[in-house]
Amino acid sequence: MSVKATYDDNQSEVIKSGYSVTGYDKTKSGTQTITVTYRNQTATFDVTVAEPQITKIEITTPPTTTEYYVGQDLKTVGMVVTVTFEDESTQTTMAYTLSGYDKNTVGTQTVTVSYKGFSATFDVTVKEAEAVSISGVTVEGKTYDGKPIEYSGTPTSDNYSGDY
Repeated sequence: MSVKATYDDNQSEVIKSGYSVTGYDKTKSGTQTITVTYRNQTATFDVTVAEPQITKIEITTPPTTTEYYVGQDLKTVGMVVTVTFEDESTQTTMAYTLSGYDKNTVGTQTVTVSYKGFSATFDVTVKEAEAVSISGVTVEGKTYDGKPIEYSGTPTSDNYSGDY
C-alpha cells in the first residue's frame, strides 16, 4: 500500500512510515472500511475481502476402521479431511458429507467425502459375519475334554453371528 500526504501548501510526498492502518481483518470476507491515520489526519476507503477459493479436499488420515461386518454402521473416527485453498493454505474440516456406504452389501465399497462441491474417496470392506461357536465347557470345576462326564443341569450351546 502506498500512502501519499498532501500538505496545506499543496506539496505532497509518499509516506513510508509513521502512519497507521486499521479496519482490516483478513479472516472476514465482505466489505471492510480501512482507515489510514497520519499526523491526526485520516482517510478511509472500502475494500472487498473475498473468501479464499478451495482447490481440493483430501483425506490426510483415513478412518481407524475400514473393515466392517454386515449391519455395522460406518465410523469415521480418526479420519482427517484437509481443505486446500488457492493460496496453498490449508485447514481441516468435519463439516463434510458421506455417501456410497451400504452396511448390508458385502464387498469393497468406495465412500465419497464431499465438502463445498469437492470430493475425496476412501475404500472400506464389508464382510459376512462369521459364526462363533463356544467349546470347552467347564462343569463343576471339571473341563470337558472329549470323555463322558456326569453333570447336573441343562446342557446348552451357543452360536453367535450378529453385530460385533
